[in-house]
Amino acid sequence: MTGAALRTPWVLGWYEARRLVVHPAYLLGALVIVPTVGLQAVTGASLPSARHVFEIMTGVQLFWYGLMSLLAAGLVASLARRSNAEDVLEAQPTGAAAQTAAHCLAVLLGPALISVLLTIGAWLLERAQDEPFGIYTAAELAQVPAVVLGGGLLGVVAARWLRWRGGLLVAFVGTAMGTGWILGQGRFGWLAPWTTARSMLDDDDFAGGSAGWHAIYLALLCALAAVVACLPDVRRRGRLVAIGSVIVAAAAVAGWAQLP
Repeated sequence: MTGAALRTPWVLGWYEARRLVVHPAYLLGALVIVPTVGLQAVTGASLPSARHVFEIMTGVQLFWYGLMSLLAAGLVASLARRSNAEDVLEAQPTGAAAQTAAHCLAVLLGPALISVLLTIGAWLLERAQDEPFGIYTAAELAQVPAVVLGGGLLGVVAARWLRWRGGLLVAFVGTAMGTGWILGQGRFGWLAPWTTARSMLDDDDFAGGSAGWHAIYLALLCALAAVVACLPDVRRRGRLVAIGSVIVAAAAVAGWAQLP
């Protein structure tokens, strides 16, 4: 593969990332979250505490930004199909595989990067306090951007594999309900693609597992989602299947190691 071919997904990824971070889908959650937070500030008649700001910066990402990234990334990745422009794009020198890789990179360079910056900001805010409140450990905090990244990549997977009308909605609802179901499976709730922070999950089943291994597990699930998203568009799938198999094996090890 030439250097130009390797650079193309990155160039397209930066372009798609700029489109993705301002996608109207994010307004759906903002129209609910912003008035709610504003109402709480007004009724409280005081500025929010540092701890409250920290909880908002992390909680909004976990409960809203990840799922909205699934919806936004899926809509962006399926735009060509929905506008009947796939035949035009297939004639372009970039090819479908490069375009799908660009959509995956757009999630990394867009929503996930914003999540990393917000999470670092939340951590710095906590460290700046005279008495840090210690809501999350470092390993638990690292899970926040992974949830956002995973949500966006699942949107790309849905766009490439669930190509019928309503497929993205099925992925959206299925992800939310499936994650909730797995979280309710006792100690195996650690296998859910979500955070295991005790501040979010006040459950004894989440007291003894390894948050560090869970962060690695989430990162491997993100890598696997990127591989699955690219599978329909590559001509020679053997190498990608081999890479995916290694990721599955590593995720299985990490998944087992994290359990209480």
